[in-house]
Amino acid sequence: MGNKKFKTKIFISTIIIFLIGTLFHFVYGFLGNNFLVGLIAPINESVWEHLKLATTPILLWWLICYLIKNKKYGLDKGKWFLGCLVSIIVSNFIILGVYYFVRYGLDIESTIINIILLYIAILLGQFTGHHIYKFSKVNNFYFPVIAIYAIIILFMILTIVPPKLPLFEDPTTHTYGIYKQLKK
Repeated sequence: MGNKKFKTKIFISTIIIFLIGTLFHFVYGFLGNNFLVGLIAPINESVWEHLKLATTPILLWWLICYLIKNKKYGLDKGKWFLGCLVSIIVSNFIILGVYYFVRYGLDIESTIINIILLYIAILLGQFTGHHIYKFSKVNNFYFPVIAIYAIIILFMILTIVPPKLPLFEDPTTHTYGIYKQLKK
């Protein structure tokens, strides 16, 4: 695949993931605060819950693309899911690092910056994940899949029983986790 075509596909995937992530911001409330939905979609305004805006759509994108394209292209599943794992991790670390730097290092609180940050984090995660898929020599299917499952389970557990740390606190309600009775 040519470099221009590759970059175009990355940008398109990033836009789709970003749009899905944006919709995920509202899905928990829209579906009546459904417990199961809350395990994969943000349930409050905490930084931790907002990481789901990147994690869930990235995972869905990579999984659906694998299911659709595998037969046609014979994708290497070990490298594919390693790329997915790397995309999730890179996106989340960028979101956390830049958010905390801007919010507490520069003392800037801006929804517009947070939206732009989500897009840039997904974009860089996608580029990194696809780079890993193209150039990785690792061909172990089990490690990335187990790591992805661990991330999903971690999000679920920490949505139900989050530690009383600022990362998990909803700054508007000062509550933690999916149960509103978990007050500060």
